[in-house]
Amino acid sequence: MLEEDKWLTAFVCDAGLFEFNRPPFGLRGSGNTFIRAMNVILSSLRKLTGSFVDDVAVHSRQWQERLDHLDRFLAVAKKYGLILNLKKCRFAQSQVKFCGEIIGSGNRFTGPEKLQVVQEMKPPTTRTEVKRILGFFSYFREQTKDFANVAQPLTDLTSKKYSGKFLVECRSNKVLRS
Repeated sequence: MLEEDKWLTAFVCDAGLFEFNRPPFGLRGSGNTFIRAMNVILSSLRKLTGSFVDDVAVHSRQWQERLDHLDRFLAVAKKYGLILNLKKCRFAQSQVKFCGEIIGSGNRFTGPEKLQVVQEMKPPTTRTEVKRILGFFSYFREQTKDFANVAQPLTDLTSKKYSGKFLVECRSNKVLRS
């Protein structure tokens, strides 16, 4: 946090007046600012890291490459003053669960919990439910070849011309069956 902005976080209690040195949770915009900062910090490592809020995964296919990538990440973390919680760090894992996916040995696939949600999903009956399902399916966008084409029938169902026909249209939709 910039020195000139600390006064904006000031609060008073019995022990006196205090100001935050880092953006506190709950401060409007601090989450977005943090995510944007992480994206900028990791931009030079985009091909070898994945990040979600404050979770970062450094990945590689081979052991020597893994050491090189980890060294590069740690150098960037040090340069920008990132503090790692060693209790939460896992090094040299052949496979890790990260943001609902299993990543390892050069592969990346959806975790069983996400697949179970899809298998147990009921067909939508309203336009709002179709939009919700489209949002959920967008999570699989990177892993689905021609996602836009596959999702097009569902996208069409969000049009006002389909009102009243949701259940019939969705049951025959190949996206929900596969």
